[in-house]
Amino acid sequence: MVCNTLRLSVLIPSYREAAESFTKLTGVSISKSSLQRLVILKGGAQVAKEKREAEAISAVPKVEEEVVWRTIPEPDSPIMSVSSDGVMINIREEGGKR
Repeated sequence: MVCNTLRLSVLIPSYREAAESFTKLTGVSISKSSLQRLVILKGGAQVAKEKREAEAISAVPKVEEEVVWRTIPEPDSPIMSVSSDGVMINIREEGGKR
């Protein structure tokens, strides 16, 4: 139920209107101030989570940490082809084909 309340508060720009809409849709009463507190609480937690994730992604490895580089995968075949549906291509000695 918290997710639906937060979703309404994001979609509707007014806390009062979002609270009224939530009450009409669910029959559960919530005040605009309670909705605002919920948004601040959950929004702050989400911002903190995203900040931790961004710091972890952009962190430079420490000297003692081993850096493992991914290898470039080898193709299944030395010859590969690509085609698109509904596109004209030029085939040698045959001209344009669909």
